[in-house]
Amino acid sequence: PPAWLQISMNGQSVALSGTPAGTGTWNFSVTVTDDRGDHVTVPVHLAVTVPVDPPPTGPLTGVTQISAAYGHSCALLTGGSIKCWGLNWRGALGDGTTTDSFTPVSVVGISTATSISTGDDHSCALLVGGSIKCWGYNYYGQLGDGSYTDSSTPVSVVGISTATSISTFTAHSCAVLLAGSIKCWGSNSIEQRGDGISYRSSTPVSVVGISTATSVSVGSYHSCALLEGGSIKCWGYNYYGLLGDGSYTDSSTPVSVVGISTATSISVGYFHSCALLEGGSIKCWGITEWGELGNGTTTSSNVPVSVIGISTATSISAGGHHSCALLAGGSIKCWGYNAFGQLGDGATTNSSVPVSVVSG
Repeated sequence: PPAWLQISMNGQSVALSGTPAGTGTWNFSVTVTDDRGDHVTVPVHLAVTVPVDPPPTGPLTGVTQISAAYGHSCALLTGGSIKCWGLNWRGALGDGTTTDSFTPVSVVGISTATSISTGDDHSCALLVGGSIKCWGYNYYGQLGDGSYTDSSTPVSVVGISTATSISTFTAHSCAVLLAGSIKCWGSNSIEQRGDGISYRSSTPVSVVGISTATSVSVGSYHSCALLEGGSIKCWGYNYYGLLGDGSYTDSSTPVSVVGISTATSISVGYFHSCALLEGGSIKCWGITEWGELGNGTTTSSNVPVSVIGISTATSISAGGHHSCALLAGGSIKCWGYNAFGQLGDGATTNSSVPVSVVSG
């Protein structure tokens, strides 16, 4: 219990329970020993006023990285701690509860994180030294701790000690290791884990044939790795051409994305992927029902196509059915699904070409 719900009597610590704030009476008993050695139980009625913490004010500061998922978001703070907010179903906020929070709450026991990645209902943090801790929903083993039990506090991913990056999405997670290999854990319903073994795994398994990865990005049903030299390999579901290899055949092991040799970063959404290339252009592949590929059409492609009008991008992020690029100079352009205003252009109309995010 919190410190303000404890008292000390004759050297014995007594824990109290009751309402978390306000005035209340706690009824309890204490067993003491008298001068003759007899044990006497003494009833105690204690009226306590517990102060209510003032509501938080001002913006969250000291943030070095942010990661957003379907219903919650997390921020990595200077010094290595993490705060999360939003939907807390199955413990995705990592604060030891399953209570939603409209304001940031501290993730329990994390003080040396170097990066954070959020999935739909779970989150993972890369720690100093290369270990990983995850928390939240764990039906598919996406916490990687050897169990299928949800956890509202961080648990250690088994057998990971040299990770350099981490990526999570709906129900699986992947990490790049120091030597360039990749390990994944969680759901493998459509081969998105890349080890050729179906269903689920609660411990990390090695992705077949990857030894020179520099980063990894995972989607709902597929994953992609950026390799040294700028090529990309993907694996998993391929019905919409998500793997970019020119086919529509699922693959349980990595296949090469066609025509990509100068990529500097990769980002994977629900059913599409995008790569930032040297020089600042972007290519995407997969579904484009709502314009996700940014090439001016709504025709899906199983090979990369160029995003129209982007030549000075410095970073790329693919969302569920839309993508955004940060351009040199600090402006942003987005394209794809826009029913909820996620393109930031002041409208709710889908766009198959990049549109500028307005200043508001």
